[in-house]
Amino acid sequence: MKFKLLTILKLIFFTKKIFFKPNLNKVLIFDAIGSQLLVKIFKFKNYQLLYTRFEAINLFILIKVLFKLKFSFLEYYIEYIKAVNPLLIITYIDNDLKFFELKKYFTKIKFVSIQNGLKVRSSRNTFNVLKSQNHKLIYKKKYSCDYSFVINQYVAKEYSKYINSKYIESGLLKNNLFKVGNTKFVKSVLFISQYRPKNKWLKKFGFEVERKIIPLIFDFCKKNKIPLNILPTSINFNDLKFEKMYYENILNSSNFNIIKKTKLSDAYSAIDSYENIVFIDSALGYEALARKKKVVIFSLRKTDNILDYFGWPKKKYQPEIEFCNCTNYNKKDIYKIMNNVISCDQKTWNKKFYPYLKEFMKYDYGNKIIKKKIRNILHNKNIIKI
Repeated sequence: MKFKLLTILKLIFFTKKIFFKPNLNKVLIFDAIGSQLLVKIFKFKNYQLLYTRFEAINLFILIKVLFKLKFSFLEYYIEYIKAVNPLLIITYIDNDLKFFELKKYFTKIKFVSIQNGLKVRSSRNTFNVLKSQNHKLIYKKKYSCDYSFVINQYVAKEYSKYINSKYIESGLLKNNLFKVGNTKFVKSVLFISQYRPKNKWLKKFGFEVERKIIPLIFDFCKKNKIPLNILPTSINFNDLKFEKMYYENILNSSNFNIIKKTKLSDAYSAIDSYENIVFIDSALGYEALARKKKVVIFSLRKTDNILDYFGWPKKKYQPEIEFCNCTNYNKKDIYKIMNNVISCDQKTWNKKFYPYLKEFMKYDYGNKIIKKKIRNILHNKNIIKI
């Protein structure tokens, strides 16, 4: 957390510089990532943005911190918040501990954290760091937040071990933006790709699960005369071309359909259009089950030899979840679970299986739950209109 001389020099010479004191404002967004989405959803007309990755540095604040002989990132954040004097500090980065450390310095300001993904690996790593810090009571006093919006009750329970907050289930912001559409392609299979060659973690493990699973899914689809559709991660043409080549190499075939998408809504339109959604540990897969889609889950990804199992941090499942969740590479079991879901009609799925799956991802169309809380905090329709 401390500034080093080299860090200060880099900030001064190589980072975009803002020379004026931040304006007073009722809304301060902590971290630029996801800030545009927050502005779009909550319709913030005026707000200040605190760059925590130092894409830009406010020299007025930096000089003030240095003159006080306080050389830390935390002190920079504190001085920035004092300058803005907001009613609300909101972040879309829910596993940045620095955000939760700030609350104790500003008891009258409302701090709001919004979960932006599954965060299985990063949250587990964060909690492992916390567990190494003496006694649980120490870090519960250190980290706090007024309202934390999370995807489900199990995440809330896990987070509450380390961070004092009021936890509210609200699902994921992006999923809640789009109304559920009708299924267009019956008896169809859509696999959610997570091909990200620039992602260091996924690249490290070489997409091992995909290499083993995709050929078996493809073989199952061929035998049952069901077209295999793949929803890519890529949006631009060049990335999509390489992603398609990746799957052609795995399958030694081009006899599959890769769906083109150019904007965020395309992914949700595809999810809604196909009857059976197959995924490994994609957040979009969880969002699909929240949209009442029939899902096949392959809980096979590992981090440091620890399984990133479906539904983390909940550990025990009902038999209804085992009906669609595969935890091994056995061909017979994979075929069985694929057949379970595809042969199950939507009415049976909604009645027998969806009630046990919906608890893992809430769906709140229009983000009404979060909007109401933000509105209550701000009280001012000139700042936010919902």
